[in-house]
Amino acid sequence: MSVISFNTIHLEQNMGHGNARRVSLEHSRNGLVALMDSDDISLRNRFAIQISHFIKNPKLSICGGQINEFIDSPSNIIDKRKVPTLHNDIKQYMKHRCPMNQVSVMFKKEDVQKAGGYRDWYCNEDYYLWIRMMLQNCMFENTDETLVNVRVGHDMASRRGGLMYFQSEARLQSFMLKEKIITPFQWLYNVGLRFGGEVLLSDSLRQKTFSMFRSKVDLEDKSTSTIDKYGEILRDADIPPFSVAMCVYGKDNPEWFDEALHSVIDQTLQPDEIVLVVDGPIPDSIQNVIDKYSKVCGGGIGSDSLAKLITLQVVYLKENQGLGNALRKAVATCGYEIIARMDSDDIAVRNRFELQLAYLMSHPNTDILGGQIEEFIGEITNVAGRRIVPLTDANCKAYLKKRCPFNHMSVMYKKEAVLKAGNYRDWFYNEDYYLWVRMALDKCVFANLPEVLVQVRVGKEMYARRGGGKYFRSEEKIQRLMLQNGLISVPRYLVNVGERLIIQVLMPNTLRGWVLRKFARK
Repeated sequence: MSVISFNTIHLEQNMGHGNARRVSLEHSRNGLVALMDSDDISLRNRFAIQISHFIKNPKLSICGGQINEFIDSPSNIIDKRKVPTLHNDIKQYMKHRCPMNQVSVMFKKEDVQKAGGYRDWYCNEDYYLWIRMMLQNCMFENTDETLVNVRVGHDMASRRGGLMYFQSEARLQSFMLKEKIITPFQWLYNVGLRFGGEVLLSDSLRQKTFSMFRSKVDLEDKSTSTIDKYGEILRDADIPPFSVAMCVYGKDNPEWFDEALHSVIDQTLQPDEIVLVVDGPIPDSIQNVIDKYSKVCGGGIGSDSLAKLITLQVVYLKENQGLGNALRKAVATCGYEIIARMDSDDIAVRNRFELQLAYLMSHPNTDILGGQIEEFIGEITNVAGRRIVPLTDANCKAYLKKRCPFNHMSVMYKKEAVLKAGNYRDWFYNEDYYLWVRMALDKCVFANLPEVLVQVRVGKEMYARRGGGKYFRSEEKIQRLMLQNGLISVPRYLVNVGERLIIQVLMPNTLRGWVLRKFARK
């Protein structure tokens, strides 16, 4: 071990975090400075990871990382505070919340001092500094790795609330407004949200609200792929037959529908059956795609011929009945116990079914298994974001209490479990969330894979579809169902409904799109 200089500075009186950090920085002799709090635990490879980032990117000014929060013992991790990793994402994130975990950062002393260094600021001295560094065009990064285990307690909520804390946050928002970092509308939204959370809420409710902005720690190891973990079972056991449930209607794009069907058939592990429900009248262009694949399922596709025959069963509905009713018919028609969902305009990753079957055969008690999705605009290479969902049953159930825990187009489930819960029902835009709630009440076992299973086509109209009074009423009914059945508490119900009222009814589509991208996507 090299000789470490241990320099202690004694202040005659308490000066607050901002002033104390300014003094410590003034006495630091090196160009790179790492921060550390007096009650937290740095991971053993923390500094090595951060130094490597500075070596790779000489223009980098500050590098932080993710943190785990624990109570009493580092083995009792309750939450993870995740922050964006890339500079542009950090810059956008800064407009609504602090983008760095201060206890994890390492920065260039010169760049911090150029921005004016730490200043006396109640509880938000770090956020204030990051804003000023961004105004100085400093380069930001966060690593994907967890760098610090942070000790928290029940008093965390009280420390992050009260009038003084709100005034500090409001001053920061006013500073960003003055510097034209945020718009007046963003200022109103940010200040209003903080006033409600930091002044009006009780400590206990504030604590629950904070947990919404934390990622629950999954106990499963994400470093190993599903195939590496469970793929052996596919070679050693009989693979169960399975169906794919799809729906198509008159306004679907025939080219995208063709691509979706191709991706379902051109799999490393092919389905035994595709049940396609045609929801109402369709134009010839869509019927031509159906006719094409009726022939394909008896022959081959692309460069590889099908290893087996796939049954394509087409069910025609005379009138458009909506996705819930169409899927209800699809599930009832499927001839096999295992059913995979697929939308008519998305693209399944080529080994999607292989990954899911490998997991389900290794975890026979699992009733529904989804995965992550990648959203793209136009070309499949133009990735706009990812929707990340939790992995384990416990974390999926916890996530269910505030948001939908599955990416619907990625799921594979047991027909018996779906039917027992009442199958899909007629429900405006949230027929999947409604079904998952009822399956949770039936004690079904949930899981998601860490891999991306489906590439999902999105556009600007997506945000319009996820707003409006009708969409809000649909979501509110689901929240009320969870409240009535004891899945959520009254405070949780009020937070969920209030959040949805703001986003789905009060916000214009453009702002709603921004919120969904920044809060619900990675």
